[in-house]
Amino acid sequence: MSAYGSLASARLVWDSIRQRADELGQPVKVGYSIAKVELEPDSGFLLEDLNEPDEHLTIWGDRHRLAGAVSRVYAAQTESK
Repeated sequence: MSAYGSLASARLVWDSIRQRADELGQPVKVGYSIAKVELEPDSGFLLEDLNEPDEHLTIWGDRHRLAGAVSRVYAAQTESK
């Protein structure tokens, strides 16, 4: 799963995807929500952090356990167009 180190970073990436979709006259294809996922050390997930400027992370693990680690869901877009 692609993830970001902060809600602000996730929203910036989502907004750039939305802007490009608008330019192409297409719908946003990545969803309209951002989930906060809380993972404990040694919980069976693998995490790759390449220290990217946009705070991108990759998480590998069981999708059902990952869904169970969701602690909050936010709207991706913070203001209406």
